[in-house]
Amino acid sequence: AVDGQTLYIEIDGRIEHLHYDALIIASGATDRIFPIPGWTLPGVFSLGGAQIALKDQGALIGRRIAFVGSSPLLALAAKQYYAMGAVIAGVFDATPFSAKLRALPQLMQAPHIVMRGVGYLAQLRLAGIPLHFGVKPVRIHGEAGVERLVVEDRSGREMIIACDAIALGYGLKPETQMAELAGAKFIFDDDFRLWLPEIDADGRAGPNLYLADDGAAIGGAD
Repeated sequence: AVDGQTLYIEIDGRIEHLHYDALIIASGATDRIFPIPGWTLPGVFSLGGAQIALKDQGALIGRRIAFVGSSPLLALAAKQYYAMGAVIAGVFDATPFSAKLRALPQLMQAPHIVMRGVGYLAQLRLAGIPLHFGVKPVRIHGEAGVERLVVEDRSGREMIIACDAIALGYGLKPETQMAELAGAKFIFDDDFRLWLPEIDADGRAGPNLYLADDGAAIGGAD
């Protein structure tokens, strides 16, 4: 925790106080999740969590996996899991494909990123992996764990997908709890649709308070 200019930290099970003159918070990002019925079943992972399991532990979260939500990470994670031998039940993107096309003029300010994303989708399509856009996740069914996913397509028709694991996520958001405790002010960002800490060009968020990296705003891998 943070209170005034004091950090409360845990070391070897002991809580200690650390006073400071200035604080730099580099807290990183966390998954942006919209819960749906069944999201607490074993086998449901955040999209970022599923990618960490693969990259850090070399582990698959399931044998037949559905990727659900909306973000560039959706196609990338599905591609990575397919390359490691997972069966992909499908990629279910809540963003309509028409919305992606409307955003293309702005996206082309970074053409290499756009082409990378198009390449991911093309690889998934060539692999025969179902790609659905503009869907609405409805619920997740199962007893001891995930058994199937229910989504609505653009016409409102329900689709039932058999799977034993789900990677769910809508991109990333800054991890800002410590910044808020430390006194940062927040403003609503219309592009990200999030309350983000207000910082200047040097990352200053207040007297003796600085924010760095994705803890201030999501900038992407580059």
